[in-house]
Amino acid sequence: MHIRQNYLVYATQDIEADYEDMDVIGNFNDIADQFPPEGFNENGTYVAGSNKTELVIDPAELGYVGEFYVYIMDCNPADGWGGTINQIDICSYKEGTAPEATSLDDSQGTPNYPSADMVETAVSVAVNGYGEDEEYLFENTASANETRRYADGNSYFIYRIEIRDLVSPKIALKIAQNYLVEISSNGQDWIEVVDFSKTSEYQDLYNQYLGTAEFDSYFASSGDYIGGENMTDIVIDPYEYEIYGALYIKISDCITSAGWGGALELLTISYYE
Repeated sequence: MHIRQNYLVYATQDIEADYEDMDVIGNFNDIADQFPPEGFNENGTYVAGSNKTELVIDPAELGYVGEFYVYIMDCNPADGWGGTINQIDICSYKEGTAPEATSLDDSQGTPNYPSADMVETAVSVAVNGYGEDEEYLFENTASANETRRYADGNSYFIYRIEIRDLVSPKIALKIAQNYLVEISSNGQDWIEVVDFSKTSEYQDLYNQYLGTAEFDSYFASSGDYIGGENMTDIVIDPYEYEIYGALYIKISDCITSAGWGGALELLTISYYE
């Protein structure tokens, strides 16, 4: 399950059991000291909401047979912000023939340049909770709504785009908020393309609202830009980075303390043919 905020999760096979007799699956209090103090209120409640994590329950490891029960609660019941579920996946094996093992080709490849008779074309993919970008989605711990996919806190999502056979490809990202965009040829060694917090646009906005009544509407105390109106187009030319085979694009949060991480609305792949 993908869960956030002040979560406390128990599991048990005995619905009549007391909490002390249940199995603790996750308690945010156990890791709360890993998060910035400004994310907590005076009651010790974590109110930043950017601590989404993945909890896994393996019934076999717990000795469960048959049905079991999961309790989602508030580890700090002083005032709201209790355990909030974003997604639940139920995974199981079934009888059948296992598919043959396949491996991804992350070899270097070579560049392909256009001839004079080629024209540029483009494929645009809406990025949101409807899964239109799943063909390219390689790894994902982020969230999505009806208009965008967004990576708050320590979450992220990675696209893998096969550019080996494309001619002079370019990737455009329509992106906003506190975005950090990195690329890789193998999904392991990352090159920073742009960190919004290091841009002149971020600094100009910060200076514009610093000391004004509108500051709290645009920035959190941690420096996170929460205005969300900085939508921009970032164009990646993989050839500039000597990437010719597979291109991995990682989108995350450049300031992880208060949400409002990188939010992508459109992915466009252009090339010549």
